[in-house]
Amino acid sequence: MKHLSLLLLCAASLSAAAQSPFDEQTKAVYVFNVSQNKMLTDYQAPTPKTFALRDYGASWRDYMLFEMTTLNPATGQSVLYSTYTGQYMSVPANGIVNTCDIDSRTILTVEPSEGGHSLIKAGESIVTIMKSGYFHTLVSYNPATFDVWGTMEESLWDFVEPEALDDYLLAHGIDPASDPYAEDPDPDPDPDPQPTATMEELQYVINRGMEMLRSVETGIVPAGDPLITSEEQFRSDFSDAEEGTSFQALIDGDLYTFWHSDWHGTAPRELHSFSVSLPEGCRSLQFIAQYTGRLEGNNCAPVEMNVYGGHKADPSLELPGNVAWEAAPFACLTQEDGIGAFGGWGHSADADALSGQFVLNLDDYYDALLFEPSLVLSDAGYGVDSCFAYSEFQLYRTAIDPAHTDNYDREAAAVLRDLLNEARSLTPDADPAEMIEYLEQAMAALAPEGICRPALRDAASAAPICDLQGRPLPAARVPSGLYIKGGTLSIGGR
Repeated sequence: MKHLSLLLLCAASLSAAAQSPFDEQTKAVYVFNVSQNKMLTDYQAPTPKTFALRDYGASWRDYMLFEMTTLNPATGQSVLYSTYTGQYMSVPANGIVNTCDIDSRTILTVEPSEGGHSLIKAGESIVTIMKSGYFHTLVSYNPATFDVWGTMEESLWDFVEPEALDDYLLAHGIDPASDPYAEDPDPDPDPDPQPTATMEELQYVINRGMEMLRSVETGIVPAGDPLITSEEQFRSDFSDAEEGTSFQALIDGDLYTFWHSDWHGTAPRELHSFSVSLPEGCRSLQFIAQYTGRLEGNNCAPVEMNVYGGHKADPSLELPGNVAWEAAPFACLTQEDGIGAFGGWGHSADADALSGQFVLNLDDYYDALLFEPSLVLSDAGYGVDSCFAYSEFQLYRTAIDPAHTDNYDREAAAVLRDLLNEARSLTPDADPAEMIEYLEQAMAALAPEGICRPALRDAASAAPICDLQGRPLPAARVPSGLYIKGGTLSIGGR
């Protein structure tokens, strides 16, 4: 029966080849990546029009079948066609390999390489793989960036004809009858439980916890109008030349536009950054930055960031942006400070989960601020990529919430902070439900429901602070304890 299936498959392949415009030079092939021992497939979701690697599966044999048409046997010039989707391969000089119709196909060069394997090239660019979430997608790198981003081992391919597939699989430790895509006829009686909460939900709770800590510890809140009103206030030597090129995306209110620092390899390799010129006459020693990461894609989230201050310079110095930057940063931020929302948890279309804010305490009155991530968490892991992305980024002045008081449970705040740090270390496959419950309990302990703090510093408050017998107390001599203010039981004191 197995051999009959192979014969039928070969017959189907020859029939398809007969309809090709290059029928006399076309053969059916399966394409294996040597380093991953996985098969190439035309990958349609969640990222359409791209290619990815998948494990072999018997029920997927037809879907993983390609046709390779040799245009010039002497040079190895060829085109690659997916019999499943009816699409050809299109290879840019540097970037993501796409699917296309016949008119836009790329003429590839299939070049013999070490160990009897092959390279796939488009001009001088080498087709290789890149980890993207749970998948390896197909990319190409030009000579200038291949040594930085690609490896030769990950760029080696085997082309296997259908009649040789079973022998190839067996030689590489794969059972030709195996099928990870079919329903398990003998399911696990005690399967792994399905997550009862999402990582997006966990990030909401983390954001609330951080906001609560900032509220009780500092009372700092955003104040006034946004300080960035024009894309001309942004500047960077690291903007990507092909994708997310405009800083207007950071202030347009459209969460599906984004700015991306260079990942195609044309900008300098050192730490990427962008700067923001503050409005004329804006003198402050404290700001709040609010941001949203890139939606539905590689977040490339900064998880450690240095922030520098700069002063307007003498135009004759010809400094970039006419700003003289301090040699040392005034802030070295981490996720504990609020950067890197949803970093390391995969792709998300939830803007709230990808959003965060952090406070900047300056050491001088600066005319401009430089944001330089020193560690980026991307699909490839910690520190593999220097590039980073935001869909929104804004700065605000700050104020102290009039209701703020220094009275809070410092032990409860420390417990909440430790839990927040632990929550950020969860892996994407974890069920965050238990951690969410712990965080909720910690927040309830820090700010018990029904009890509020009086605004002892609010001189405009007309309601007197009273003891439990209702006797007014002078604010200057209020000891710590429980009081009645405006008919509400409150915690107060110095």
